[in-house]
Amino acid sequence: MSSKVAFLVVVTTARRISELAALSTKKELCIFQKDSISLRMDPVLHFQANDGKVRMISCGADKSIYFRTAQKTADGVQFTRTHHVVRKTTLYDMDVDPNWKYAAIGCQDRNIRIFNISSGKQKKLYKGSQSEDGTLIKVQMDPSGLYIATSCSDKNLSIFDFYSGECVATMYGHSEIVTGMMFTNDCKHLISVSGDR
Repeated sequence: MSSKVAFLVVVTTARRISELAALSTKKELCIFQKDSISLRMDPVLHFQANDGKVRMISCGADKSIYFRTAQKTADGVQFTRTHHVVRKTTLYDMDVDPNWKYAAIGCQDRNIRIFNISSGKQKKLYKGSQSEDGTLIKVQMDPSGLYIATSCSDKNLSIFDFYSGECVATMYGHSEIVTGMMFTNDCKHLISVSGDR
């Protein structure tokens, strides 16, 4: 299979932005075989720029968080790993605060872990669900950076104070798992979607 064919296969089958990382032919992302291509994707991938640097942060079911920094090379730009953090729980979703200093990660153990993007160090840990059942599915920061919303497999939504970890609201109503949510730009509404009708 040629590189052109592989490129077309990847682009036409990519279902989310993180899958486009497979366009790189690096061994850790794209494995070419005689009659197929195996892609190893990070389910969550964010790019951020501050302090004069461009960084790529990813986390996944392998319980790892990778912090990479862009470096100019003779061939263009390459992301070099600056920090690699491994946790004992599966990492399901991530969002970056509006100031691009912290990454908030929703974990299988129902906790939200907050990491400093520059240092790769965990700064905070707090419970991301009021329930004792289920796992966190999604995390979403509000545009002000003051609140973080979570969705849990028990079909509830919670909003937490980003700095204190205090739960300020819990909402129920979906009959299926919430698969996406977003705050409006004015921070007055949280829009959620799920598979329910």
